Parts: sequence; C-alpha cells; structure tokens
Amino acid sequence: MLIDEASFSASLQRLSPIERPVWIAEARRLLKILEAYNSIRKKRRLNTCTGKFEFVKEVLELCEQARCSDPIILRREPHRARQLSPFTLDRWGPSFRRKGVSSFFRSNAATQPDHPDHRCASISAEAIDWVNAQWRRFHSPRHLYNALKEDVQEGIGPGNEMLY
Repeated sequence: MLIDEASFSASLQRLSPIERPVWIAEARRLLKILEAYNSIRKKRRLNTCTGKFEFVKEVLELCEQARCSDPIILRREPHRARQLSPFTLDRWGPSFRRKGVSSFFRSNAATQPDHPDHRCASISAEAIDWVNAQWRRFHSPRHLYNALKEDVQEGIGPGNEMLY
C-alpha cells in the first residue's frame, strides 16, 4: 500500500507547510500499522470462560503502537495520544480501500484547533467562590443554574446572597 502524497498533500491544505510533512509521516506510520493488522490471520479468539470473542494480543499491541507522540499532531488532535481501539483498526481496512490515507484523519470541517473554544465561559474569582459555596444545596448543576438565572432576573444574585 502506497501513499499518493500529491493527493494527500492537497487534502492537507488547511495545515501550515511546517505541519504537512509531519502528517504525511504520521500517515505512513499508521499505514504500516494497518498493514501489520491485515497480516494477522486470526484477529479474534473465543474466550472459553466468557463465551465471547476477544482481540488477540498482537492486535492489542498494534493498538498501543498507534498512539501518537508527535507534539505538532497532538496540539491539533490531543486524542491521538490515547490507545487506539481495536474496532478502529477493523474500520480502517474498508475505509482505506474507499478513501485512501485520508481515512486515518478527520475531515477538514471537523478540525479547527486554532479557533477559540467559545463553550467555556469566563467567570470572576468571586463568582467561582460563590458557586462553590452554593452548589451543594441543589440536586444538579441544572437546578443551580435555573435558580441562579431566576435570581439574576429578579436582581438577586451572588452579590446579594439571597439564593434560596
């Protein structure tokens, strides 16, 4: 199995020129792991105690080898530092035959690491102290949030200590 570097590079246009060779090297590394996986004759073995099929030791070792340690890649996709699931190796084979090397990577739309994460709210130290003092009085974060929202609408809140 060979990598068509020209088409793969074209799919990596969203990356800086410094990052592209790193991702191509990662594709080569993952391709070797996929080739090793495909060369394993029996990938699962029946566990006589549980009656279920389990992946063999060689497959699990390949999953461990698939961990990425390159800081450039991990900056963009930190989840690659975790061990790969054997089921992911199972899916890569047919996906590789359909899509090529791009099956190892997320689509362009899915990766936007240089943009700020707007899901995190900025909160003052006083507000953090207040939430930490109040949260045990509620069944869940949602209940705390709803009570706080009602109090803020009434003009009562963290500064006035009137929350229930």
